[in-house]
Amino acid sequence: MSSPTLSELRTLDTDAARSAAADLASGTFATICAATRTRRRWMLFSVNDQGFRLLRQHGDDWALSSGPTEQLPAELVDIPGHLETCCGIRPGSRPRKDSRPARLAPGDALALADVVRRGDAQRIQAACEDLELAGLPWWIAQLAWGADALLSMMLTVDDRPQVVSMLHLLPSGWGCLHADPDDDLTLRPMSGFEVQARLSAFAALLVECAHG
Repeated sequence: MSSPTLSELRTLDTDAARSAAADLASGTFATICAATRTRRRWMLFSVNDQGFRLLRQHGDDWALSSGPTEQLPAELVDIPGHLETCCGIRPGSRPRKDSRPARLAPGDALALADVVRRGDAQRIQAACEDLELAGLPWWIAQLAWGADALLSMMLTVDDRPQVVSMLHLLPSGWGCLHADPDDDLTLRPMSGFEVQARLSAFAALLVECAHG
């Protein structure tokens, strides 16, 4: 039995990176941005019959990797752990339980977050009462100051953005803002396993669209 083909990695200078980005960012491709308050990792990748090509930027460094399509998920697997390490957050194996998550209209959520940032306990209580909330939603208390890290994914099909997903890393762990049919917002907690599954599904969707 022959050994599996390994992916290749090449470092690029700025001009070569620009050329690679222009080549990759056409037709059907994907981008991922993994950012903390002080650091950012950016990836641009596509797949074809020969496999995948992935351009990544970390600080001022550029690298281009390529290999068999089935190895693409392995290129993405370390992203959540990297963000967690940078932020000093170790989420539990299970997501936070929230049996009755508070749902807020986008404008109400922004207004309540602004009150939280001002730090006046009486005004926070009054705002919650005005919105008929039993207490300050935990996710507003944490998101009011911004997420510790963001993991965003965008899939472009035939030069048109089709799928955008953004995950937030908070002190309590991972979560994803969710809008219900009435456009009210809540934050759905996610486990590390679910974040990895979201990345794998995103890579699989790119492959499906590229070959569709």
